[in-house]
Amino acid sequence: PDEPGRHGLTFLGFTTIAAGNNAVFGTLHDKPHAIVVVNPASPVGYDVYVSYTLFNGNPGGAKFQSQLFVARSTDGGITFTTDKINQSTNQNSGTWLVASPSGDVSAFWRGFGTAPAIFVSKRLGPGSWTKPQSILDSAPFVPFDQGNIKVDSTSAGAVNASELNISPRSNGFPSAAAAADGTLLVVFQECANPTTGAPLSCASGGSPRIMLTRSTDGGTT
Repeated sequence: PDEPGRHGLTFLGFTTIAAGNNAVFGTLHDKPHAIVVVNPASPVGYDVYVSYTLFNGNPGGAKFQSQLFVARSTDGGITFTTDKINQSTNQNSGTWLVASPSGDVSAFWRGFGTAPAIFVSKRLGPGSWTKPQSILDSAPFVPFDQGNIKVDSTSAGAVNASELNISPRSNGFPSAAAAADGTLLVVFQECANPTTGAPLSCASGGSPRIMLTRSTDGGTT
């Protein structure tokens, strides 16, 4: 209750961007990410973009299916229009939005499945995004995913002993930023050869590394 007085903030209410009936086989909305982009043409002077994953069941047998959406608001978050951006990629999660100084918006995310990659799609205009492409070109993607270690609740002694080993789950999702000159920077965690830095699975002797890649042409290469 003291936040408005301390920071000059006023709570205006909630806006529902997407809704679903979470169940064993979907749908489940997950991992939202949001950015604000200056837009002099907008009535409020800026646009709000929110990306999220929609897990839509398990229609492919043992393979999960998911879709990626980006919702845009030009009225300060009161109303949103939504675009589906993943196109033909079916196993996706962990979107990250970034805007260049000129206002171009790109979405990065991780693709799972038999050919994992870090994908990018760039907004061309209302309802239009570029076809997703891997930012790694022909290089393999060997993600490092840290599994979570849970508390052993079989006994009081086991609980106390295992509490020291708790670790959070950490998947190899991308994060991104744009430099003042428009260069796009993307980081992600991957297993790599500790000597050369080349992708190498941890099971084959690789070790976890934070990888950085960049694009100076707006994400085309």
